[in-house]
Amino acid sequence: MAGPRHPSTPEDRLDSPRYPLTGPSLGPFATSPHAAPLMKSTFCPLPWLHALVEPNGATKLCCISSYARFNDGQLRTVYQEPLADIFNGDYFRKVRERMVSGQRVHECSGCNKAEQSGVESRRQRLVEKWQEGAYGPPPASFEAFEQQTRAANFQVEPNWSYLHLNFGNLCNLRCRMCSPADSSQNARDEVMRKWYPDTGRSGPAQWKGDQLQVVPAHGSGVELRGWSQPQEVSGKRFLLASRRSQIQIRALDAHLSAAHFVLWNLTDRALRGRIRFDGLPPQAFSLSPGRFEIQVPLPGLHRRPQLTVDIEWSTFDHSPPPVLRREPSIRDGRVLEFGPLALESMRLVRKPSIGAPQPSSHALTRLGDQAWYVNGTAAFDELLARPEAIRRVNINGGEPLINPHALAFVDRLIESGHAENIQLTFNTNATKVSPRVLRRFEPFREVLLLISIDATGTLNDYIRYPARWPRLERNIDTLRSHGKIDIQITPTIQLYNLVGIVDLLRWCDGRELDWTIHNYLESPRCLSADIAPPELRQLARQQLLEYLDAGSHPPNARAEVQQLLQRLAQPPSPNILEHLRIFDAFTRSLDEGRKQSLADVAPELAMMVRESLVRAQRRPAAPQAAIRM
Repeated sequence: MAGPRHPSTPEDRLDSPRYPLTGPSLGPFATSPHAAPLMKSTFCPLPWLHALVEPNGATKLCCISSYARFNDGQLRTVYQEPLADIFNGDYFRKVRERMVSGQRVHECSGCNKAEQSGVESRRQRLVEKWQEGAYGPPPASFEAFEQQTRAANFQVEPNWSYLHLNFGNLCNLRCRMCSPADSSQNARDEVMRKWYPDTGRSGPAQWKGDQLQVVPAHGSGVELRGWSQPQEVSGKRFLLASRRSQIQIRALDAHLSAAHFVLWNLTDRALRGRIRFDGLPPQAFSLSPGRFEIQVPLPGLHRRPQLTVDIEWSTFDHSPPPVLRREPSIRDGRVLEFGPLALESMRLVRKPSIGAPQPSSHALTRLGDQAWYVNGTAAFDELLARPEAIRRVNINGGEPLINPHALAFVDRLIESGHAENIQLTFNTNATKVSPRVLRRFEPFREVLLLISIDATGTLNDYIRYPARWPRLERNIDTLRSHGKIDIQITPTIQLYNLVGIVDLLRWCDGRELDWTIHNYLESPRCLSADIAPPELRQLARQQLLEYLDAGSHPPNARAEVQQLLQRLAQPPSPNILEHLRIFDAFTRSLDEGRKQSLADVAPELAMMVRESLVRAQRRPAAPQAAIRM
């Protein structure tokens, strides 16, 4: 029996800000004569050795953290900057400084929360692997490591040993918990597009003919300073302006003719102001209450590394304007006051081409009209600048085993001559297994397939539509027979499979398959197991305890199951009934379109959700709004 590959019981509880580096699991630090007595419990090695890039070119500290951003909150992407510049920019340098100084990092809240509840975190597992030398030779001591980090002003050499890459959303499934940004099939699904909003993970801005929408759907390449977060009023979305607001547009490779603004005066007093583009005289405007369109001619503006637009406004009598909203500035923490001038949209107009209309294309990017993950782009080459340092590569999607860009990257790793040093890991649904793909794995030191299966039989087919369980079983048998490949079953714990997960664990145990259940769905919240009604929690706990009591589970299974039991014992999620109403409406709308039925595949779940809503004497509302990611 295989069971979990990584038992989740922590060997060292991090109940204090620091913990002693002693014991057999601490690798080189425990034996070095220069070993530091303490390591910060805020420390994680990833910001020093790891590069993660999403399909939109955005970077993150790790796969469970939030995005890396500029000081004003805009995403940092490889479409605007080389990877080395991003990872040595202010954001990553400040993260490294906080980690070695014993200060917690906000983006690491997932690991912090796990450790505070007594659950082993990903950070703790990574620290242990780092100390064991899994990502290259570790330093002699943490003290020496900290000194080196400070001496380098928290910068690093771009010789990443761990790459985590997502080559786009190309996928053959329409999983219920995956947004259109994560699955190309869901992106074509009208029901899914209705429920999922724009998640803020858009890629580069796009020229549509001669028009480039800068606000609101600006994509990467645009920085907004002195604007509020998007506000929705009467079905329209606005950005409220402070007294002095700015829009910065980077890598502009076009001959412009004009800029078009849609502005609103949301007060009952007239406003005046001006719009100034770099190098051009300001254009004054006056606004009565209501909506106005302003066209600004842009003669001679073309091919700018950066274009800055300043917008100022005031009342005519200079009396204090009404303050509609206050928000802290992401840049410096000051509280900004936003008044009645609101921006609905801004678009740039480029000079029309002679002859045929200009096609749609990427804009505001250093990579031309190509996605960053296309073989031959600068970003693709930057990731492979020092292949001799690479020890681990994680590739996910979408479904990476059918993604030509992901496979091209694997080919480049082989061509580098260093594949024998690399552990290659794919997150895959295993519904497409090609001999041509399997042959690519031969040169690598190790290949691990993390197979996303959420249940057995028809319940898995329901969640991961349109998967077919018999074919999936055959594919797993094929993968098991391949001498180079290790596989691990990695379900996502969610409301749909909470009372079906034990059947999957027994199925894995019967086939001696490794598994882990530490992946909990957090978003969308209405699909999280945390919103399970009390009766459903109790049923799931009973099934898990019976699984443990049977005694036929692998030795390491108890630790992971106990973690899930502990999570189920936590207080119910706030606003549980509201989340259940959204779950019910979302499920019904998908069931109707896919000719499926929750009651057929998970009758206990369907019944308990319905009973909870009936007890609250509130029928589920029809879908009115998108799932808030």
